[in-house]
Amino acid sequence: MASFNVSIQESSDPAGKKPQKDSSKNAPLDGNVVFLVFCREDPVSEEELRDYLSSTYGDVVEEIVMEEIDILRQEQPLYARVTFRSQATVDAIMDGNERIQFVINGKHVWARIYIPRE
Repeated sequence: MASFNVSIQESSDPAGKKPQKDSSKNAPLDGNVVFLVFCREDPVSEEELRDYLSSTYGDVVEEIVMEEIDILRQEQPLYARVTFRSQATVDAIMDGNERIQFVINGKHVWARIYIPRE
């Protein structure tokens, strides 16, 4: 899979939550964003996701935004949003499917095109 650079803006949260990353409100809506869901029993870390996408697809990722979690409760993110550099990459990954499933380090991940809530 391809490698990618991840640009993340962080700000601390005194309430004990994980630092917030770049807001999803600014995500482009041109079809180059994929929403990923992880299994609660086998959560996927940002590093695992980054490594998988890099080794499989090359340098194609613009940004990864993981679910904000409460680090004091030792929670794991259950979803992420990945912005790819081009819609062509998303088209190749999704291969005409509405939803796909793949495995990262033995952990199941489900993917679909990201559709922002209004």
